[in-house]
Amino acid sequence: MKIYREKCRLCGEPSKLELGHIAPSFVIKYLKNTSITGYMRRSDEPNITFQDGEKHPLFCRNCENKFSSDENYFAKEVFFPYHKRILGPIKYDYRLGRFCILQAFRKIVYNEVITNKLSIYKPTIRKRLIKARDFFREFLMVGGKTQNEYSNHIIFANLIDNVGSNMPQLPPNINMYLTRSVDTAIVYSEKNKLFIYNKLCKIMILTFITPRKPRDYEGTRIYGAGTLNPSRCDITLPVSILHFWIDRALKVNESQEKLTNAQQELIIKRFLKNEDRILNSECTEAHLADEKLQSN
Repeated sequence: MKIYREKCRLCGEPSKLELGHIAPSFVIKYLKNTSITGYMRRSDEPNITFQDGEKHPLFCRNCENKFSSDENYFAKEVFFPYHKRILGPIKYDYRLGRFCILQAFRKIVYNEVITNKLSIYKPTIRKRLIKARDFFREFLMVGGKTQNEYSNHIIFANLIDNVGSNMPQLPPNINMYLTRSVDTAIVYSEKNKLFIYNKLCKIMILTFITPRKPRDYEGTRIYGAGTLNPSRCDITLPVSILHFWIDRALKVNESQEKLTNAQQELIIKRFLKNEDRILNSECTEAHLADEKLQSN
């Protein structure tokens, strides 16, 4: 394995950096295990198949090991119960908030170190991101249990099988995006809203930098401890988040249109080789739900 000697982006110590996943490895494994073909494709390179998620050397082994406890907690207590359709209340503690902060921290560091995209933001936005990065780093280093500077929100997605007359036009792959994609972004608007978006299949995490307590998100905030209810119907979301999801789904759909004929034929062959997995696949469920929406 290739070894990198650099300053760890968490503890700051010069060390051998580990090739760590940007999206948690358990999410990548879940996507593979519940897919039809056992392979994955990324929207930026649709004609290449992958058997693992994107990895980069950002943290030392000790820091990666620190992260594993919170990742295991989220996987066991939240991610897998929801994806296994256990929709009852989920009690959580401070580790859920730490996991959310970890994902936000990774995204900011990734944009800063790997893609060098922090420089594209205007100075006021960049300043807020750097301030949040430093707060997240300190919070993770000292083992913080509560954070009042920023707020985390979790949204549980599910299949859409019908839409109201006042709904905007949905892309043909909206259900595939909502339930079968991994996505991350730094999102900001001219209305002074700035948050880190991390989507892990059916679970979306929004870590707000500004405002600290968005008034148009109700019933989604994570506190130091409490109860999550994935099946609750009384949450309130702004219409802007729906338009954001539509935009992200359209981008994925555009990438799929770039598939070569050879890759399309390869996909069909792999489907035919795995007919026993098609009926029970989440991909099939999402595809059928998308077809139903388009036929309405």
